[in-house]
Amino acid sequence: MVQWYSERIATPTTEDEVYGYWVFVFGILIGIFGILLYLSSYPRPASFPGEAGIALSAIALVLVMIGPVIRLPLQRTASLVSYAGALVSFLAVVWFMFEYPGWRNSGMATPVITLYAVGLVLIALGAVFVPVVRSPPADLDEEATVGESPAAIPTPSKARFELFEDRAGKWRWRLRRRNGNVIADSGQGYASRTGAIDGIRSVKRNAPNAEATLPDDLADGSEDTDGERGDGDADDKHDDEAGEGTEAGEGDSDA
Repeated sequence: MVQWYSERIATPTTEDEVYGYWVFVFGILIGIFGILLYLSSYPRPASFPGEAGIALSAIALVLVMIGPVIRLPLQRTASLVSYAGALVSFLAVVWFMFEYPGWRNSGMATPVITLYAVGLVLIALGAVFVPVVRSPPADLDEEATVGESPAAIPTPSKARFELFEDRAGKWRWRLRRRNGNVIADSGQGYASRTGAIDGIRSVKRNAPNAEATLPDDLADGSEDTDGERGDGDADDKHDDEAGEGTEAGEGDSDA
């Protein structure tokens, strides 16, 4: 699934992004199947195919809503609220299976539908009203020295660091370009947001002076590599990604 997503859609930032996408797609497929199953039950919608069609359609709506929640880097609290809402809706579907088709005569229709709706509202609360964790770029650029000469001010980067909290409650960072591609990440979780910010500052301090460790076969041909890099600079006018790479290289040489 991850490989297919990477080849057909985009390079995923996390595995949760892939899983959320497939949950969303699975929900759509189940919903279509549930509707067709219910329509096939006529003229006896109270039969088992009709009941199963309604239940599958209800489950599909929950999956379609919870898929984006899994994909997004939401706060752990937001994710838990949405997952709780999905569980409530699933319980309502199970209750419906026990009460159908006589749920209207027994007066259970309103409680079942209400419980299902409460679950959907909880999913929406977690996904929409709890903000996505993204640190503004200004919070991560506090190391700029006041009074620097214009020549010492680096060229504005076309990438920015982002903070987010993973499903395990750990804080992580990633470096994302303007085109949406992630070019680096923390590789580990931090116990606190402050720790993740300190990790970003450490990378920003050390990256300009970091050396590249190359295999022996590449190290011997370093001069050829430099020549190829020069040839690639001429193509940067037509390739935005190559242009960004050149700017990063120029920043390293200036440092």
